[in-house]
Amino acid sequence: MKQTHIIQAFTQLGQYLQQQLENATSQPTSDLQVILQQAQQKNPWFTTENTHFALQQWAQLLQQDKLQDFVSKYNYATEPKKVGIIMAGNIPLVGWHDLLCVLLSGHIAYIKLSSSDNVIIPRLCEKLIQIEPQLEQRMQFVPQIKDYDAVIGTGSSNTERTLREYFSHVPLLLRGSRTSVAIITDDTTDAELQQLGDDVMRYFGLGCRNITQLFLPENFHLDRLFAAFYPWKDIATHFKYTNNYDYNRAIGLMNHENLYDNGFLLLRESQALFSPVGVLNYAYYKDTEQIHQFLAEHANSVQCVVGDQQDQIAFGSTQTPDLQQFADGIDTMQFLENL
Repeated sequence: MKQTHIIQAFTQLGQYLQQQLENATSQPTSDLQVILQQAQQKNPWFTTENTHFALQQWAQLLQQDKLQDFVSKYNYATEPKKVGIIMAGNIPLVGWHDLLCVLLSGHIAYIKLSSSDNVIIPRLCEKLIQIEPQLEQRMQFVPQIKDYDAVIGTGSSNTERTLREYFSHVPLLLRGSRTSVAIITDDTTDAELQQLGDDVMRYFGLGCRNITQLFLPENFHLDRLFAAFYPWKDIATHFKYTNNYDYNRAIGLMNHENLYDNGFLLLRESQALFSPVGVLNYAYYKDTEQIHQFLAEHANSVQCVVGDQQDQIAFGSTQTPDLQQFADGIDTMQFLENL
């Protein structure tokens, strides 16, 4: 199967998604709207708003020029390999990029879905096969990865260790638990802090690209954060989020933690990199050398560093990565090229 045909199929899928997304609001019974509702019923964390957002990002990425540019520096496989994909399910479509890479590189995908995200991806694959029937021979959903030449897997750090042992006899690309941080400076504007709210709150903070630790300059006023995050106040109406928020608030009070509470988010002064749902850690710094040292010590646990420096990700853009922004900084296409 030619790579150009695969690119064309994904391009048409992107066009289909864009059209469906534009019609979803005005047509509550459209195919896409029904799928979004099914996904939310299956997994309440996958609200129609969040899944709509994820699909919108993919509709913008699945364009012919972007896909051609993405594959331009890699060789297309002349002998397809069977690649098992063990998908995570913490946020909608988190495993789609791996599937895209496997197909664009010329291999065959054996897909092990997460039970938390098993509605949207199969429906997209059905549409992809309708567009290009040859792709039916290039992807298969399986309950367990058994027949494979290589494996791509994403999960918790404990899951990563288990997979590494189990699949040690084949080439592996495995990812464990990661999270993201943001660096606030004296020059950070209120508009940037509001954009930061998207990085913190989108997907209820469940993604590896969500900010869970803030570095704040001394004398920074926390009220600026609460004002900036206020547009996300309606998140408190989501029962699963609120249950987590209430639980972590109770635990914090019992442990006599100094929590700042605005009714839907808890700010906690802590050096911890990870934070539970409904909690955002922050730490003050005197100079940036402290931050550089912290990031060096936790390099294997940090996905994104948000800030206003050239080598950092812009505020508000963690959940809109380009095709080339590979998870954990591992080039998936290069891994597949070398099989």
